[in-house]
Amino acid sequence: MLTPVAERIAHAADGVLTVPDEFLQNGLASSPGANNTFTWLALDAGIWQASEGIADAILNTTYMPRNCWPQTDAGWDQRRNLNGQLRYWLTARGYAADRPAAYHGNFDDTTIAKDTLKLDDASQKQWAAGIVQQIDAIPCVVQQPES
Repeated sequence: MLTPVAERIAHAADGVLTVPDEFLQNGLASSPGANNTFTWLALDAGIWQASEGIADAILNTTYMPRNCWPQTDAGWDQRRNLNGQLRYWLTARGYAADRPAAYHGNFDDTTIAKDTLKLDDASQKQWAAGIVQQIDAIPCVVQQPES
């Protein structure tokens, strides 16, 4: 049931974000703290929720290894907003539609991502690449890995 969702999200992200070799439901990862995991609470939580989790796995795989923390509150806000646009876009691509009206959560303004979903695939990827460039341009402090 989730394979087509993961395939659609991976296709959308390919060439723009880091796509893990596999997606694992949280708790099934071979190593604690793996970035490629997603949470799916239950079947009644819906495919949208699983799609969000798979989108998060891609975003985590892309950004967690960089250990880059924005220097300012404004940088954090900008990153959260941009990341929210990417997350919605990836989730909707996996779900193959906008968020269901009955699904609660993700109250950020996703207007730009929704508008982007109306574009052709190449234009959507170009938009996503621009968002990634904006995120990468936010000044950050590189955190040292824990020993």
